Amino acid sequence: MTTLQIKRHPDPVLKQVCTPLALYGHETQTLIGDLLETMYENKGVGLAAPQVGFPVRAFVVDVDWVRTGRRDNALVFVNPTLTYSTVKRKGREGCLSLPGVHEQVERSETVVVSARNARGIAFEAQYEGFLAVAIQHEFDHLNGVTMLQHLSPLTRKFALKSLQR
Repeated sequence: MTTLQIKRHPDPVLKQVCTPLALYGHETQTLIGDLLETMYENKGVGLAAPQVGFPVRAFVVDVDWVRTGRRDNALVFVNPTLTYSTVKRKGREGCLSLPGVHEQVERSETVVVSARNARGIAFEAQYEGFLAVAIQHEFDHLNGVTMLQHLSPLTRKFALKSLQR
């Protein structure tokens, strides 16, 4: 596995709508492994393929590893679709592509995800709490959206100013 360079705002790849991944062979396995390695090395809890320069619909999430130190509970999502609950909550978020920015973002409390794992096996599952938030955050990246788009204009202005420092 290789640690890849994380693309930072305003890199154009972060604004791209990603294309579906068609193959589930060695290249997909390598990409997923590199996403995980890069996420862990940068102390993240999620990472989407466009954040490392690959505009394809894949991301990884592991919200437990920071607390447990274990790196064996990661979730892999390839070509996901999400169904959002109507119950929302605000919580503090950060992003590896927006270093130093931590703001309140409103997200659904639960999501149902239909996706494929790294081997191409389809699954559907419901997630809640912080895990649901991380999934929504990474899913946004697949659609060219960063957490900045969820902020009010004034908060976004301050967040962008802190990025320039």
